[in-house]
Parts: sequence; structure tokens; C-alpha cells
Amino acid sequence: MSKQTIWAIGGIAVLVIGIAMFFYIRERDNELKEEERSLRDLESAVQEAGRIPNLDLPSANALNEVAPGINPIEEANPFKNVYENPFE
Repeated sequence: MSKQTIWAIGGIAVLVIGIAMFFYIRERDNELKEEERSLRDLESAVQEAGRIPNLDLPSANALNEVAPGINPIEEANPFKNVYENPFE
């Protein structure tokens, strides 16, 4: 091979690597821009949502208002005093 052929092959290789790097960097930047756009969209959605409105709803556990102090396990357990240890 002559020196001219080696230089031509080397130049083509450098050119191909340069084009590949250009497209890789451009694609990576596009992905970063998409992430920034999605983050901005999320932040704007959170700001638009604002605070949760204060709803004056009744207590979630209405049983406490009707029958306070009743423990259903103590009142409804038929086996409360039945257990005997067989190894004593």
C-alpha cells in the first residue's frame, strides 16, 4: 500500500468517527432537552394544582362518636379466659 492510500483510509475513518460523534451528541442533547421540558411541565402542573382545598368533612371514624370506649376484641372474644397451658 502506498502512503497516499493509507492517508485516504485514515481520513475517511476520522470523517466517519466525527459524523458518528456529531449525531451521538445531538441525540444526547435532545434527550436532555426532553427531560428539562418534562420537568418544567411537572413543575407547572404542581404550581397550577396549588394547595389542597380544606374540606369540612365529618370525622373518618364515625364509630368513635357513637360508641366511644368499646374495644371489640375485649367485648367479643369468647376465648378470653379459656386458655390453659398444658405444660404446667
